[in-house]
Amino acid sequence: MKEIYYIKKLEVLKILSDPIRVKIITTLSTSPKNSQYVADKLGLARTKVLYHLNILEKNNLIEVAQTDMINGIVQKYYIPVAKAFIPDPNIFHKFLSDENEIVKVKKEDQKNFLREFRQLKEKYETKDEQASIYNLFQIG
Repeated sequence: MKEIYYIKKLEVLKILSDPIRVKIITTLSTSPKNSQYVADKLGLARTKVLYHLNILEKNNLIEVAQTDMINGIVQKYYIPVAKAFIPDPNIFHKFLSDENEIVKVKKEDQKNFLREFRQLKEKYETKDEQASIYNLFQIG
């Protein structure tokens, strides 16, 4: 299990925005659990839980950690692929206007970059109400 899964597609973010799926991933936690355990824990019908588990598995957000054969039926035990799910900083990039840029700066260059950026900010910043506002980025 990875520490962090970076969500790079809006479709995946939408899948994870469903409250039931969030509860399922939280219930699965860090040890494998089957659909019946999740259904009982959340007070939901097993078929409903299976529906959401299938969507999460299909989108590689959970995986089958183990299987057991119980009365001739394969029982799957699921686990999330990561401990945390975080949207990638570039996920909304396609919605930014042409004036915006995403800048990736190496950690060792950040100090110089920030110094140079502050100098540019001082040079061009204005109090003019008609001026364009550029929301550039956050470093860190």
